[in-house]
Amino acid sequence: MSRSRFSALVIVSMIALLVLSSCSVVLVNEGSRSDSALHLSLRTTADRSVKYVEVNGVQIAYREYGAGEPLLLICGFGATMDNWNATFVSLLAAQYHVFIYDHRGMGYSGDNNATPTITLYADDAVALMHALGYQSMNTYGTSMGSTVSQQLVIDHPDAIRKMILSSATYSIKIPECQTLLHILQSVAANTSYPPGVRDEALANLAWNGSWSGLAGIQKPVMLIVGTNDSLTPDSVSVQIAAQIRGSWLVRFQGIQHSGQSYAPIQYASSVIDFLQTDESPVFAPIAPTAPTDLVAVPGNGRIGLTWNASASDGGSNITGYIVYRGSQPIANLNATTLSYVDSRLMSGTIYTYYVIAVNFVGPSAASASVSSVPLSQNPDALSLLIGLCGAAVVVVALLAVASNRE
Repeated sequence: MSRSRFSALVIVSMIALLVLSSCSVVLVNEGSRSDSALHLSLRTTADRSVKYVEVNGVQIAYREYGAGEPLLLICGFGATMDNWNATFVSLLAAQYHVFIYDHRGMGYSGDNNATPTITLYADDAVALMHALGYQSMNTYGTSMGSTVSQQLVIDHPDAIRKMILSSATYSIKIPECQTLLHILQSVAANTSYPPGVRDEALANLAWNGSWSGLAGIQKPVMLIVGTNDSLTPDSVSVQIAAQIRGSWLVRFQGIQHSGQSYAPIQYASSVIDFLQTDESPVFAPIAPTAPTDLVAVPGNGRIGLTWNASASDGGSNITGYIVYRGSQPIANLNATTLSYVDSRLMSGTIYTYYVIAVNFVGPSAASASVSSVPLSQNPDALSLLIGLCGAAVVVVALLAVASNRE
């Protein structure tokens, strides 16, 4: 056998591995779900379980199984929803509302001759979520599906709840993925492949990678990979996991590319454990932060105080504010009162104030202090009238006494 013919045979074999390892050729029978599992069977183009929705100008075909929180499965290069592993989908659908679909130009989905890009496939995924009535979903992407998932969470972070990346790479142009790169180049250059498959190859070749965006991902992420993955080696998943803060990394000994096809029970179990783990941090309440922007405004014999509420309640609702004049507390106020008037003050005297917030844990630090001097006390109209009346009574009394003496 000639060297060129041998090379061609190797590439064809690797392409077959890539497509077949992305998923396995079984489908779900929607009407046969039991409480423990779904019975899956091969479907035809006349399959009534296939549904369609308009997404970004094309008809996207999808199926759905199970009930509960949504989980979108994004298949790999050259694969369709007909190729997902039956056991894997069954186990997930027993716990979640699972959606599978065909990328544009693949399987049952339509196409509109738009330039194929990973960004376009990611836009299709989020538009599909919205068309199905969800603003966000959990996602599981394998191989090229993990590439689409990375672009999806970078471009549309609000669309992701939790994300699983199976057999992932942040670029097909790194040394570790040279075998994958050669496969995609071979497919893109060979017109005998279906247009949809060539489009996917071209989209992958044009992709600039996700490395610069990985550190900014703030969603819960799990990477899952086999140690015998020759297309996207497990060392690449280790690099990605190191960039995404708090990410999970699961490596299966001896498993090949897109391992859900080879170890569906183990992969499904890992996915379910990840999705069901509450990763919300648990904090013990602490005292609130200090009130801010305390201002003192002088008045006639009084000083008016205003402040802004504490920026953080410390994880326990603020119950009130305490106003201090010097070192003495002069007012205990409720949590919604952010002002106080200190009255009956001596003009020409300097008064200094600060405020603290209180929650169930205790008091905050003191706010920045402010000082002010009240203005002179000018008598109000009522006091002046009373004073005049009093003076008039005194005058009348004096006149009466003088008159009696005469």
